[in-house]
Amino acid sequence: MLPVYPTPTTRLWDAYTIDNEPITSYGLMERAACACFRTISGRFGHEHGFVICCGNGNNGGDGLVIARHLHQEGCRVIVCNVPCRATPTPENAYALNLLVSAGFSHFVTIDELTDLLASGMAWLVVDAILGSGLQRPPEGEILRVIQVLNASRAKVIAIDMPSGMFADVQTTHEHIRADFTLSLQAPKLAQLVDPEGASCGQTEMIPIGLMEDFYKVHVPEDWYIGLTDIRALHRPRNGFSSKHQFGHLLCIGGSRGMAGAIILASRAAIRMGAGRCTIAGEQDSRFIVQTAVPEAMFVEVEGIEFSKYQSIALGPGLGISPFASGLVHRCIQDFRGPLVLDADALNCVAREKTTELLGKNCIITPHKAEFDRLFGAHSSDFERLDTAKRRAVELGCTIVFKSHHTAVVSARGTRYFNSSGNAGLAKGGTGDVLCGMIASLCSQGYESSEACRLAVFLHGHCADLLAENMALEGIGPLDLIDQLPVAFKGILAE
Repeated sequence: MLPVYPTPTTRLWDAYTIDNEPITSYGLMERAACACFRTISGRFGHEHGFVICCGNGNNGGDGLVIARHLHQEGCRVIVCNVPCRATPTPENAYALNLLVSAGFSHFVTIDELTDLLASGMAWLVVDAILGSGLQRPPEGEILRVIQVLNASRAKVIAIDMPSGMFADVQTTHEHIRADFTLSLQAPKLAQLVDPEGASCGQTEMIPIGLMEDFYKVHVPEDWYIGLTDIRALHRPRNGFSSKHQFGHLLCIGGSRGMAGAIILASRAAIRMGAGRCTIAGEQDSRFIVQTAVPEAMFVEVEGIEFSKYQSIALGPGLGISPFASGLVHRCIQDFRGPLVLDADALNCVAREKTTELLGKNCIITPHKAEFDRLFGAHSSDFERLDTAKRRAVELGCTIVFKSHHTAVVSARGTRYFNSSGNAGLAKGGTGDVLCGMIASLCSQGYESSEACRLAVFLHGHCADLLAENMALEGIGPLDLIDQLPVAFKGILAE
């Protein structure tokens, strides 16, 4: 896992590495910039022309080092210096001296940069003007350059953060809209939320050798999870396993006209490994449900005996009738096993204002609109994530806040941001699939936070695998379900 630290803590992490490796401040800059250079060179080759826009702080120093290495590789390189402070940092001044000493002289003014980008030639722009430590909106010549770059057709590669964007809070002013962002060592919170993350384009983590011992000094509250972390969560089955060891899951939902939602949830649950699955729905839906999911049993939704089941998936296609609201209330009050509330179950809770009844056995999976119905209006995802952390601790529940980098918020307040997935998931039914996956893992004995992290990553990983051979527009929830066994096996085999 990679920590998601606020900017002041990241600065301390740099200082800790400098003091304890040891390495000089410029040495760390050179190492970071060389890692960015290798990524840029490997991705784009040497045939492009590069425009490096450099501030006179340490982010600009990274740009100057990148410019030097590109120049030494024989690339066509132009540098535009954009002062963002009264005097350069010592590291920036040293990097500039090394660049000039290497025989580089192709510097342009901001006016010349404007003409250059308007010429129609294909340029790759490296944005190294402002880094992640920005504390106020850009203005003057910096703002002018940002506007010039945004108006151009050039592809923009941001170093650490797109210039003008705050790393830890909402950005409402103009900032660089990058095509690629090379985030040094670990992600910044703004790269993981909407809409700031979209302005980062495709974000890649660039290891720069910061010391992991720092985690013991400053224990991260937020984490970014990847494939290795997910593999460690998995519990292998032994050859003598039986279905009774993997739980009996109850999926409740699928009212008249909405049977498809509970079908998706239950099919995903079975594919995810639940020992047994029962669907509770209206009698009118019985034929279609049992035809679509022959592996599952069916009971009428009235008079359910909760004691038979290890976990419950509640909400897909449930509706928001008075009966549905009453059923949700009864499940929350009476069922003591893991209870995954999704879709209409969340809408019932919001409408009846029973959020405070959610307990430590509850897992809620809201998207942005459902989250605001549950916890009140918010102006940004930064606010929603703060609320999620506070309310998960207060209620003792697990919150899965669904977004591009879905956040699993544990009852202890730790936030885990997911690294898999793509826009192919942006269609109806994919949330029902995720609900079934989480509940399935809970029925098999996974702890709530672990079940959510494993399910969320695998859900996104299925979409990533499908995107290798399908257009994002064509990926559907049934495709995800069919991909699950292959994706799961692939993760474990790697």
